[in-house]
Amino acid sequence: MQAWVSSGGMEMVSHTLTRHQEIVRTKREHASLLEDFHEYDRTKLDLEEGGGSPEQALLREHASI
Repeated sequence: MQAWVSSGGMEMVSHTLTRHQEIVRTKREHASLLEDFHEYDRTKLDLEEGGGSPEQALLREHASI
């Protein structure tokens, strides 16, 4: 075990943990972007279907921001 640690084993573990954190952060960002896109898509669909007056559309957009 001591030989493994002295030969850079801890650096490998540190790198692996850092990389894992980067992957998790990237997956969360991706999920957030998808959620934002779905919200945009729903708003666009509401407008295309004539889901109310232009004033109501602006109010919904403002509320979502």
